[in-house]
Order: sequence, then C-alpha cells, then structure tokens
Amino acid sequence: MTRSATMTSQTKIRDSQSGTEASAGYSGQRGQPAKASSPEDHLNIYSMADRATLKEGRGHPSTPSRVRFTFALLGAVLILGAFTAAAVAGSAGERPAPAAALAAFVVNSRADTSDANPGNGVCADAAGACTLRAALEEANARVGADTITFAPAVFPAAAPAAITPASDLPPLADLAGGTTIDGSGAGVIVDGRDDPALLFGFTLISNNNALQRVQIHRFPQDGVFIGGSGNTVAYCYIGVDAAGADRGNGGHGVDMQISAQTIVSNTVGPGNVIGFNAGDGVFVRGSGNVVKENYIGADAAGRNVGNAGDGVQVHALLAEEGANTVGPGNVIGFNRGDGVKIWGRGNVVRDNKIGADATGKNLGNDGNGVAIQAMTGVSGANNTIGPGNVIGFNKADGVIIWGSRNVVANNYIGADAGGKNLGNSWAGVRINSFAAPDGASNRVGPGNVIAFNDVGVYVDGDAADRNTITRNPIFQNTSLGIDLHAAADLWPGVTPNDPNDADAGPNDLLNFPVLAAVTTATARGSACAGCTVEVFVAAADASGHGQGRTFAGSAAATGAGQFNVALSGVRVGDDVTATATDAQGNTSEFSANVRAVAVGAIKRYLPLIRR
Repeated sequence: MTRSATMTSQTKIRDSQSGTEASAGYSGQRGQPAKASSPEDHLNIYSMADRATLKEGRGHPSTPSRVRFTFALLGAVLILGAFTAAAVAGSAGERPAPAAALAAFVVNSRADTSDANPGNGVCADAAGACTLRAALEEANARVGADTITFAPAVFPAAAPAAITPASDLPPLADLAGGTTIDGSGAGVIVDGRDDPALLFGFTLISNNNALQRVQIHRFPQDGVFIGGSGNTVAYCYIGVDAAGADRGNGGHGVDMQISAQTIVSNTVGPGNVIGFNAGDGVFVRGSGNVVKENYIGADAAGRNVGNAGDGVQVHALLAEEGANTVGPGNVIGFNRGDGVKIWGRGNVVRDNKIGADATGKNLGNDGNGVAIQAMTGVSGANNTIGPGNVIGFNKADGVIIWGSRNVVANNYIGADAGGKNLGNSWAGVRINSFAAPDGASNRVGPGNVIAFNDVGVYVDGDAADRNTITRNPIFQNTSLGIDLHAAADLWPGVTPNDPNDADAGPNDLLNFPVLAAVTTATARGSACAGCTVEVFVAAADASGHGQGRTFAGSAAATGAGQFNVALSGVRVGDDVTATATDAQGNTSEFSANVRAVAVGAIKRYLPLIRR
C-alpha cells in the first residue's frame, strides 16, 4: 500500500494562561484504527478521537494524546504478555524449571503456526516446523536467555522472504533473561500488511532483548514497541525496505514507553533505516536511552523515506525521565515534522547530521532541525545541543528553543565544516517565550558556526531574558546576525539603543556597545557598566551592524561603562563589531561596524588651555 503524506505548516498552539504548548499540522498520513485482538477491550489503546484521526487519514495521534494513553497502552501490552504466558502454561502444564543453558531456535518456516508443546525446549509446530511464533513462545516459556535465528535456505539474504502474522506476535516477556532475534546471514521480512487486526510488529516488554537485521513492515501501530530496559534494536529496516520503498508502519518506527518509570538504557542503533512511518521515526520515553548511528527519514543513498512525524522525539516529562542521548552518527532528514524534538530535561543531541548528509546533500526536514519544547515549569530545561551536529536545509529554524537553561554549543548551523551553504529557511537559532521561565537563561555558544540562515540568532518574546550569545562565528545570514525582536520592531531590524537602556523586551533589549575607535590592536568605546564586551571581525551586512564572523577579543567595561579590548587577528581595513553581555546573561545585538586602522593612525589632541 502506498501512502501519500503531506505536511501542513506546523502550528504552535499555546495557552498563555497555563503555558502549555502542542504542535499540530500533520496531515494525510498512513493509518487505520487499530482493531483489538483477543482479549478485546484492553487493546483498544487510543481514544475515540485518536481512532477517528487515524480512520480519516489525518495522521498519527498527537504527542499529548499519546502521553494521555501511555499507561493504558502499557497495561494493554502487559496484559497481552500475561495472556500469552497463560496460554503457554495452559498448553504445556506447569512452567518448566529454569533452563541451565542458552537455547538456540532456528526458524525454518514462513508459516505463522504456534508451537505444539511450549516449554519443552523444542521449537516445533504440529508439523515439526520452527516458525517465528513458535520460537517466541518457546523463548517466553523458558527461563533465561535464548537466541532466535533464521535458516538462510528459507530466508535467502539475496531474496528476503516474508512472515505475515495473522495475529499479534507474542511479546518478549521473559523477565529472567534477554532473547536475541537475529536475522544475520538471512533475509527476513515481518510484514503486517496493514492488517487492522494487528498492533505492533515486535513487542519487547522484558529486559535485555536484542532485535537485529530484520525488516519490519506495515503494522497498523508501531514497528517496534519497547516497554523494558536494556533492549537493543540494530541493523533493521523499519517502515522501509532495502530498496527505499514505502512499507511504513501506522505508528512510530520504534516506540519506547515507560512502565513504572523504569525504562532505561535502551539503544536504537547502530545501522537501522527508519522511514515512512506515520508517527515519529523513534519515540523515546524514560531515561538513559540512546539513539545512534541510524538513518531516520533518509537512507544511505540519500533517498527521501521521511517519517510523517518527527525524526526522533524525546518525550521525557516526568521527574524520573531525562538524560537521553540522540547521537552520535544519526542522519536525520526528510521528516515531515522536526528532525529532533525534545520535551524534557537533561537530554543531549550530539554529532548528528540533521537535514544534510556528510556530502552536504539537502535532506531538509519540513519543520525545525532541533526543537526544544516546553510546558512552563515542566520541561524544556537543561538540554544540550552539541557538540558536532551539522544542522542545515531545514524548512523552519535550525534550532528552536522554548525552555530554559539549555545550551547550544560547537555545532554547524546552516553551514558545514567546509563552509558550504546549508542554510535553514528561518533562524539559525531561535529562542521564543510567551511566559517565564520559557526562553530564559539559555546559552548559544561557544563555537557554533551560524551562517546562511535568514537570521543568525533570533530572540523573541518579552520573557525571553538572560540568553547569552557568546563566541560564535556568525556570518552571511540574510538579515541580522543577532536580532532581539521587540514588539514594536519591524522584523527583522536593528533595535536602536535608548538612553539609560530603560526599555524592556527580549534580553531586556540590552543596548549594544558603541565603538569609538578601532585599530588592529585595540577597540575602545562605551557599553553598559560592568558588561562583558566581545569584539569580532565582521562579515559586513546591509544593516551596518555585524555580523561577527571571527572572535577577536573581550574585556569587561568599567563601572563608568568604558572598555578597551586588546585585539588579535584584526587587519587594517577590517570591519569590526561587538556585543555586550550583562551580569544577568543578556546579550545585545551586534554594534554598528567600525573600520580598523593602523596603530597610531588615531591621533589624540590635548585640550587647549587658555591662560
């Protein structure tokens, strides 16, 4: 089944009283309402509104809705596991004694039949064949670690063969030991065929399982659902086949959901290709989980296999959640939402290609490269973007922040290490706020290269204060290098200094420094008392303010507001600009440019004294 997916403009919906925010705008995605398999009611995991959304083809249920039904979903999976275990015990009598050694089951049939005698340690249906379903039943019936592999004669690597379950496969539920499902050396497709009687492709509700080298196609909900800890998914094609064809699942490619706030240390990667799913490529909850070295929305050939939601969404809102890592080594492109979206605290996005690949090819996501979202006082804090991300060609901002105390440092945003133009359509970095503490106390820098975007760094909202922008090469953005957007400003545009810096707005609309004289050795002038002045060699733009391409030196202004900064790397004829940062961390826009002259070219005259 081919899915046509379009993306409407992403709309930020925020309640100014509560400070909550949601994203809306996915349209035309794959998805049909999930029909419950036995037992009936507890598997109906989505609300009626969500099921209507799926039925009408409007997309995967929104993130807030998925949060609302997390515990219902986990309950469904756990009940399903108990149901499966009960069925196993009923057919095999009492549960066998703990296994003394690892069991190895080799799937040698494409059929979907059950094991004839679960728990006897032999994977065999009534005809003596070992099916995937039978192997999973045996693994669940045994206590301890097991492996499930596939016979290459039945599943040739050069011509992958499909297993088509008629009902949901048993969840991996042996809490005593992990099971490894390994398609190495074979060609294995597990295909849900968009059958509304099914839910997930693979369900890992126990710990320390591994799923690798399997193609997972066309399940009505998630390709892989993880409800345990320490699980690994690697080298799988999830929602897409090896030729780049659409085989999208109706939910997320990989979905991690917490169970009693214990889901930790799961790893998605390396080597997965995750595309064409109607939700996000990877949806992460819990803490300490890692998404690394995957192709998400783009494959290794640079083909568009975009997911209908975000490439990776980290939705870790509870106090027990956080410290998840996206990276290193992901290529995240062509997704119809954001490349990476974060709700929560303490997460890291590092060493990824987001919207561009290593060659600089345009893989732009339809939304932002990285979005940090906040519900006031709840999330969007203490996340770190960097080091090492290349964020380019995204159709909104490179990085957008709704939140506080986040750091964006040592990334390439709109350019790569070779200086190639990878400009994002809007700002390189945007900090937004409707209410405190959103958009407060964030730091942009040091070491970001921010170039070829519409605006370099854009700070918007009266409560967007104490945001520090420091030591970043900023150049060749279409308008300003730094824009503090006051309500009365034309956008974009320089905010003029005002007497005594009495106005308020983003970063308190801190006055930029006034450069009085610049030589190749020093820059002197006036700024706010005690402020740190950073001086840059400018990549001049039409505004005459900035942009600060090369850091040349810094110093603190005196209590009287005077500064004298020693410079390095400044040549005669260079345009020079500066920023000021006050004690609260507010950084100004770039100052008006002044051209550097040779040392000694500025003459000082003694005042005339009349006798």
